[in-house]
Amino acid sequence: MKNKVTIYLYKDIGKFDDVLNEKYKKKLKKKEIKKNMYFFYFDIPDREPSWIKNFFIDKIDDLKIISKTASGLLLIKKENNIFAIPFGYGHNFLEKSLAEENFGLKLILNIVDKNSIRKISKKTLSSEPKNTVEQLSRISSIMDFSVDIEQDLIEEITGIPKKDLQENFTDSLVVGKTAFTISKEINVESIEDFLNIVWEYYNKDDYKKDFDFIDNIKELKSFDDLDKKIIEKINNFDNQNNVKLWLAIPEIIKWEEIKGFVYSFDKEKHIFDDVYIEDFVDILRNKKIDLKFLKDKRIIAIKNTNDEEYNRWSLYKTIYAEVSNKDNTYILSNGKWYKINNKFVSKVNEVYEGVLQKTKEKISLPDSDYKREDKYNEKVAENESYILMDKKNISYGGGYSSIELCDLLDKKNKRFIHVKKYSGSSTLSHLFSQAEVSSQLILQDQDFIKKAKEKEPLLNEVFTENFNPNDYSIVFGIIHDKNKKLDIPFFSKVKFKNTLSLLNAFGYKQAYLVKINQN
Repeated sequence: MKNKVTIYLYKDIGKFDDVLNEKYKKKLKKKEIKKNMYFFYFDIPDREPSWIKNFFIDKIDDLKIISKTASGLLLIKKENNIFAIPFGYGHNFLEKSLAEENFGLKLILNIVDKNSIRKISKKTLSSEPKNTVEQLSRISSIMDFSVDIEQDLIEEITGIPKKDLQENFTDSLVVGKTAFTISKEINVESIEDFLNIVWEYYNKDDYKKDFDFIDNIKELKSFDDLDKKIIEKINNFDNQNNVKLWLAIPEIIKWEEIKGFVYSFDKEKHIFDDVYIEDFVDILRNKKIDLKFLKDKRIIAIKNTNDEEYNRWSLYKTIYAEVSNKDNTYILSNGKWYKINNKFVSKVNEVYEGVLQKTKEKISLPDSDYKREDKYNEKVAENESYILMDKKNISYGGGYSSIELCDLLDKKNKRFIHVKKYSGSSTLSHLFSQAEVSSQLILQDQDFIKKAKEKEPLLNEVFTENFNPNDYSIVFGIIHDKNKKLDIPFFSKVKFKNTLSLLNAFGYKQAYLVKINQN
């Protein structure tokens, strides 16, 4: 008979008590099945479900409806590792934060047939992380799922093992995430032999043949040492080490509505035009801080109309950090830590730096005396070579409510220019996405161009019958402090790299990334 089992792995944890949740440790009873194998449980008394009284009041008291939830947890020690198999609600007994994070995912990638995938769960990291579940109506190839191998963090896969492995595993669906779930003719007598097979295939690197992109990015659940490095860097800011650190507002904001930013711990309540790590450290005045300080204290945006609060963010969530060692780069973005393969980092940075260098050689944009994008665009458009398109939104269907063609159109040099003030990855990813959408619609939909011309008649000079995208360049202008290097968050670099590929496929002549110096 088949039994459905879910298996967690705790590596380098030799004591059973260490994998148990503190909340349940004293409540649990245990029974030794055999050496290094224990079953943990506790008795739950019969009880009346809450809905009996809450909904029916006293109308069905005579029915004496009761329920009992049975829960158990089997722990099996192998060398210095522990396998945990919960039953019922027994998973609640586990301290899941200590479980091997990608045990189930790595195992399933080593055994699954790439053409026999049914469901995936992923997190897109281009801006605010977006969780998505895709399930197809039939077994399909991984290629049939919309996985962006450079921006998507695969978190769970459901599929069927390869034919030559089905005798060891199964010919039906298995699931891998933190845990590994399988339905198989297995019981307490055979579980140890099966765990030996699981351990063998978990330690293989077969996944690299079809799923090597999995190693590009991993979200971390344990990162105390990395947080300590951030604290050390802030407390000894002038020391040179392998930590890069800066601040960025973690979401899209309307800069035209912002007077400035205040740090909640600043007794003098200075108002800053933008958020910079140097200002933050200066306000501290050599005060030593800890992680609790970063998570409790806030950066507050102030409205320019009435000096009231616009929004506030935890200091920790506004910190962008990169910590490098020989093999990996660790990135803190929007309050989450990720481990990035250094080969992938180098590949992305090579494209980014290459575009910056090419841009310096061929194009520049006027400096800005404003912190607001709209004021800058208006000033530049006083030059008759430019058409101002900022705020001339075009209502358009197909899932897009309102689209800007661009912010500025340089008629003389044939450039569609998109401008944003430097901020976190959400803002910059929005900038690149905006260009992708408008650039595609220019080529594919005459109705979009017609509506754009209605908004701005000067576009009739641009969108003629002879319009050719290969004659035009796409320019991304990022307004940033003139004294600071334009080094955008890593996930924004990834999004930028992918945007370049799309624009190239659309047939545009070139794409540039320009730093607009803010005076």
